[in-house]
Amino acid sequence: FNAYCIILWDASTNNSKLRETLTSGLVNHYLPTIYPNKAKEKTPEQFKKDIAKLLASQWQAKPEIKESFIACDEGVKFSIIAKLKGHSVSKLITLEGKRLNITRKKAYKKCIKQIESEVVPIPNALTALKEQPTKSF
Repeated sequence: FNAYCIILWDASTNNSKLRETLTSGLVNHYLPTIYPNKAKEKTPEQFKKDIAKLLASQWQAKPEIKESFIACDEGVKFSIIAKLKGHSVSKLITLEGKRLNITRKKAYKKCIKQIESEVVPIPNALTALKEQPTKSF
């Protein structure tokens, strides 16, 4: 760094173009190490859209993705549920963990991997309720 400063000082007194090149080179080289670009984590809504899209390609109908959790003293039990209109509810995955957000992310990632690796069977269709015939007296 000391040697760079000496070269930069010499370049600034003799050649302004060289000074700009040296400065931009230093900034471009060291800035990513100081402020690394972290990949942003997906939100639960983005995970839900991804799961719905994968299931829609398998089922030819877009399901509604819901989540359910039960908190207790030991931790949390988190489930991902798919609802398809006119069909029964399908529980895709259930995981247990100590913290809700960590368990939620693990469940979504694991669910996406499962759906990508194997075909999820479509839930059973619900039968329409038959109207009871009216009795005349």
